[in-house]
Amino acid sequence: MKQSIVKELIWMCIITACIPLLIAFMMAQSDIIFIIILITTLPFFLFSFWMITYVRKRMIAPLSILAEEAQKISQGNLSHRISYKKEDEFGRFISAFDQMRNTLHLQEQQQQSFEKERKHFIDSISHDLKTPIASISAYIEALQDGMAEGPEEEQLYLQVIQKKVHVLNDLSNQLSLSYETPDTIHLETQSINCYEWAVDWLENILVECQTMGIHAQLENQLNSKDASNFCIDVYQLDRALQNILNNAYRYAKEFLSVKTSLDAASFKIYMANDGARLHNTQIHRIFERFYTEELHNADGHLGLGLYITDTLVQAMDGKITAAVKDGRIYFEITFPIVSI
Repeated sequence: MKQSIVKELIWMCIITACIPLLIAFMMAQSDIIFIIILITTLPFFLFSFWMITYVRKRMIAPLSILAEEAQKISQGNLSHRISYKKEDEFGRFISAFDQMRNTLHLQEQQQQSFEKERKHFIDSISHDLKTPIASISAYIEALQDGMAEGPEEEQLYLQVIQKKVHVLNDLSNQLSLSYETPDTIHLETQSINCYEWAVDWLENILVECQTMGIHAQLENQLNSKDASNFCIDVYQLDRALQNILNNAYRYAKEFLSVKTSLDAASFKIYMANDGARLHNTQIHRIFERFYTEELHNADGHLGLGLYITDTLVQAMDGKITAAVKDGRIYFEITFPIVSI
């Protein structure tokens, strides 16, 4: 129940005003002044003691709590919760003060997380840029010094340089989207037939797998008569799905499956492989920015790929989920069907 210090003080004032009237009435009714003074002095003494106690508990005590907590906050301690049980004016003020403290504490935690993330980002970029640049520099110096024994070896050096340049280009593309959100990313969307898109996409995957010697189970459950469309940015969707495929190409051992299907309300893409490198308890982190199970490497893997995939899919009103079971990782991407 809400209480009011103001109301209680008003009642105290009323009682205080009534006591002199009571004394005057008793004096008018009796000639025994000593007894009257004795009788009236005790209530005054008790009332004064009650008044002092009330002010100390209901005013001075909460102010002392506020002063103590404000001192802790000024020293940087924002984690301590301010406890005050009464729901009077001071209680509501302390509650608002504690909400402010909690907001500041959450902001401090977010800032600490951001600083940790920023440090990890700088460390990753520093290493992952340095490695291909050093490799490019070494091969260029070798070509300049004539270390290649013939045209074939020179061509081999140039191929390595080209590969490292592609790594740098991939890093640049990832960084361009590293701090984008589904609301800020620019898309050029268009309505695309689900069946036609699925056929083209699966054909491209088949060519990639054949080139790399990977056996993949590819299945298109859509019918050529399906006229359903979904609204996407073709380039960005291909980019998002390629991030998942690249991980599958790198980690899959014997199993790689890609499937498309359609129901009354959505177009779905299923991707799975047996190269899971994390436990199901960590799956909730898989779409976090910079999250990776790998240490620094020379191939430019910053832990941004799946974060970018999640961002792009959400920007196209889609949804992506992931799960790990029996050493396999499963992805499900869903897009709503749109009317033509």
